[in-house]
Amino acid sequence: MNTYTITIGALTLISTGFGILFNVKYNQLKKYYKRKCERHDALNEQLATANDMLRDLFAEDKRKNAKLLAKNQEIQQLKTK
Repeated sequence: MNTYTITIGALTLISTGFGILFNVKYNQLKKYYKRKCERHDALNEQLATANDMLRDLFAEDKRKNAKLLAKNQEIQQLKTK
């Protein structure tokens, strides 16, 4: 074997090793980001539910406040008569 063949063999092993490492790391990162996206989707769903609940509560409070305001105005009118 001459040095040319040894050099080509060594470079082939090194590039194959880097290819395998890259592929393994790529797959790990792909799984990690997939899990992260699933967690974010679940959190977004929870936030949407919480926002809907808050919107309903605010709407209910607004209705109650409108009723109280109307009653208050009636009382003020009765006082002025």
